[in-house]
Amino acid sequence: MTAGPPRLPAPPSALLVLIRHAVTVGRRDYLLAGRTDLPLSPAGRRQARALGRYLADWPLAGIYHSPLRRAWATADGIARRHPGVPRAVHPDLREIDLGIVDGWPAFAAWERWPALFAEALDPTRADFAFPGGESRSDALRRFLGALADVVRRHPGGVVAVVTHGALLGLALATWTGEPPGWWRRFQPPWGSLTLVEAWPDGPTVGARVLARGLTGGRPPRLRPAWRLPAAGPSGRPPRRFRRTPPPGRP
Repeated sequence: MTAGPPRLPAPPSALLVLIRHAVTVGRRDYLLAGRTDLPLSPAGRRQARALGRYLADWPLAGIYHSPLRRAWATADGIARRHPGVPRAVHPDLREIDLGIVDGWPAFAAWERWPALFAEALDPTRADFAFPGGESRSDALRRFLGALADVVRRHPGGVVAVVTHGALLGLALATWTGEPPGWWRRFQPPWGSLTLVEAWPDGPTVGARVLARGLTGGRPPRLRPAWRLPAAGPSGRPPRRFRRTPPPGRP
């Protein structure tokens, strides 16, 4: 019997704690915030602090975030609880550029460019970009490249990555085998956690989604090397931390 080729070891994976930034100002007007640099709302600042409390006992090896203020301030809430953990801005974690509609209230933009929005909302389109903006395929490519960079820096580690909704929706649709046009179905809530086991795969990452849209409570049981705590800093099971105001309220 002929022996097959030797099995190569799997590339070292990391546990990525992917976090959509907390709630921003502008929700009342449904602002289309791609590169528009909105700050957190008062509710978002409370949410960021609660995220920090929830993650206080997690064995983070690094904290990475987008350069936009809403991601930076969300990462502040986590970093305060992990003062010795390396922290860095990664420019490729920024949100997709929405071009001519970036910063517009959604309904006003829809009335101004109805045909353009019909194309943007068509889930059968393989790709799309607003005029002057970034295509979804380009945004996804740079985002996955940024995650690959993070994984290579922290093989075997647990890493917090604070980023944006469109990027996470595109990545999650891709990782679950769905067309990218369905990205809105996979966009996680503000201030929620998505846990992904990721490993280097050329210029991008291979990924296995372990949990999606966590807003508190006990984390899932994962392999022992990652040692996620079953209780919060008080010794009690962690409570829900996401408190998003209803639409129309800041």
